Amino acid sequence: MSKDMIKESARYMAEDEYTSKSLQDLADKGEIDSKEDTFDSEDWAIKTGIELGESQSLSTDDIEVLNSEETNEGTVADITIDGEDWRLYSSYDVAESDALQYVTDMLEEEPELFSPDWIREFYDVGENEYTGEEELTNLDVAAAAEDAIATDGVAHFMSWYDGNEIELPSGAVAYRTN
Repeated sequence: MSKDMIKESARYMAEDEYTSKSLQDLADKGEIDSKEDTFDSEDWAIKTGIELGESQSLSTDDIEVLNSEETNEGTVADITIDGEDWRLYSSYDVAESDALQYVTDMLEEEPELFSPDWIREFYDVGENEYTGEEELTNLDVAAAAEDAIATDGVAHFMSWYDGNEIELPSGAVAYRTN
């Protein structure tokens, strides 16, 4: 059996037949580079989609993976299941990190989308030397983004459909996006 065939078999069987120890044994024998080589983000998206479908009473007959990727923080995938679009994260921390980046981008590009009373707290307030009127400068984007997530929650920004977060038994979280 070739190294690629062993790696492919281990990838699909990792959570069903092989324990973590068995994968480490394959790595120790040189048959796979490491047990981490068995991870495939698209396979993860399908398995997590099935988990989501079962928890939400959705048909899991036709799961389409729109994209999936492994990031420094964890795994992120966009899927369609039973006609609904979902974004999946391998953990809440990964979702929170993505939400923080999303809100940061929104604040940098379109701060006017946020409530003027709320966002004002994150500007330096000074006086215009020519008109004597109050002037807002230097938006603290990082502090504003963190406060937005702490105040409204990750789901408010990541679940465009209903603002709900679905926690799955595996530790993954899902947000409906349509």
